[in-house]
Amino acid sequence: MDIRHNRQTGQGAFLAMENGHNVGELTYVYVKEKTIRIDHTLVHPSQRGKGLAHRLVEAAVAYARAEGLSIVPVCSFAVAEFKRHPEYTDVLDPSDDTTDDATNASCPLRQWE
Repeated sequence: MDIRHNRQTGQGAFLAMENGHNVGELTYVYVKEKTIRIDHTLVHPSQRGKGLAHRLVEAAVAYARAEGLSIVPVCSFAVAEFKRHPEYTDVLDPSDDTTDDATNASCPLRQWE
């Protein structure tokens, strides 16, 4: 399993690739110059339960650390990961309170296509 990072102006994605096929993704957008918002995670049904979504969040955290960014987790999975992993606190945006607000902790509902 290979995690690739696709960056575009103002946004990006971490893609989990297996045998040349995308089997998972985490998307983010820049909300400030040094702040990204994780807005979506999705894993192919055949890959669920294998820790893939966690690996995608880990990749986003590593990217934030390397680039000196902070993260606002909005996707419900990312919010839960930040609660489960206090070691991510160093990249959690200090002005963000979405981790305590369940009404903001959701991703747009999407199905694997």
